[in-house]
Amino acid sequence: MYRLCHNVVCSCRYSHPEQLKQILALFPHWQVIAAHLGGWSIFDTALTYLRNTSCFLDLSSCFPFLPMEKIETYISCYGAERILFGTDFPLWSPEQEVNHFLQLHLPEKDKEKIAFRNAREILNQ
Repeated sequence: MYRLCHNVVCSCRYSHPEQLKQILALFPHWQVIAAHLGGWSIFDTALTYLRNTSCFLDLSSCFPFLPMEKIETYISCYGAERILFGTDFPLWSPEQEVNHFLQLHLPEKDKEKIAFRNAREILNQ
């Protein structure tokens, strides 16, 4: 283990949501996008650590690993205004990723936020 800065201690879990939460606390003005809903394969753990933070979460490349209902639940928990789509290059077929995204049972205004409005707001700041 080694210290990143201050009291943040790292081990071999380089991108664990717990560490990201610590980084976000140290640098509250950073705009951070966490890929794979904040924690590939540990989605519930990510929700525990990142739910009440300021980071954004990317949805792409999660569809093969989660049922649509679970993805919809995560979006609801985080808030559509914090979700992005496509900032992390899809590891799978981009066409399939978009089709999965379009099949989500979300209000159109939330799909627009996720598909482009949230990213536009980040880039315009």
